[in-house]
Amino acid sequence: MPSMRLIVSATMMISLAATIARADDCRSPVTVTKAIVEISQGFTGFQGSQNIPAFLQASLPVSEDHRGAIVFNKRDGKWAAFLPMDGETAVGTYVLSPATVLVLTMITSEGPGGGWTLFRSDDGLRTGRCTSIVFPELLNKPTYNNEYLELRYFSMQPSGRGEIVGSALIQRGSKDRTLWFRYTTIDGGRTWSRPVRLSGRPAMPRSTAKPVAKRDIPTLHKSLVDSVSASPSANSTTRP
Repeated sequence: MPSMRLIVSATMMISLAATIARADDCRSPVTVTKAIVEISQGFTGFQGSQNIPAFLQASLPVSEDHRGAIVFNKRDGKWAAFLPMDGETAVGTYVLSPATVLVLTMITSEGPGGGWTLFRSDDGLRTGRCTSIVFPELLNKPTYNNEYLELRYFSMQPSGRGEIVGSALIQRGSKDRTLWFRYTTIDGGRTWSRPVRLSGRPAMPRSTAKPVAKRDIPTLHKSLVDSVSASPSANSTTRP
C-alpha cells in the first residue's frame, strides 16, 4: 500500500453494508453439465494445493438460471461448481494459505453496480461468506453518470488486516479527473472501513494473498470437458 500506511483501530471500523448474503453459505450451486461448460468463457485456473482444490474460474454470460462468475472445483476426482455471487463478474481472485480463497465481484452488465462483493472461503471452497463493500457516496452525484471504482490493489494478510484501493474517473463539466479511495479491514474482510479519499495513486501494497494467474490451465480444462463429455448428467450436485 502507500508508504504512509493507514492504521485503523477496531473502534473506527464501520461496516458499509457488510451484510452476509446467506448466514451460513452464500454460494449459488450450479449443476455441472456439458451446456454450462460450453457457454462458460474466459477460463483461468489454480492448480491446487494441500488444502485448496484445483479450480477453474470462468464467466457465465448466458444461462437459464444463472450468470456471472462461476467457479468449477475438483475434489476427489469429481467436478462441482458454484457462483460466488449470482449475477456478478469477478474482478479479482486470490489465494491465501493455508485454505483461503477470495473472489471480488461486481455487477458489470447494464451499467456497473454500486459496489463490490467479497466472497471468502476459509475451508478450500467447501463453504463461503459474502460481504458487500459500497462505493463512495460522492460518485454519481448529483445525477447518475456511470461512475464506479475500478479495482487497483487488493491485499490481505493472515492476521486479518487487508486493504482495497480503487480509482474512479469523474466527469464533471469539461474536465475529467481520477479520484483514488482506500478501504481497510482488520477482521479478514467481514467488515470494512468507509472509503478514504487519497491524494493520488498510492504505492502497491505488500500482500500475502496471491492473485490467481489470468490464464487457463489446459490439463484442468481438459479434465472438466472430459467429465461432461463422458456423461451429460455427470457431476450433478446440490452443494459444491
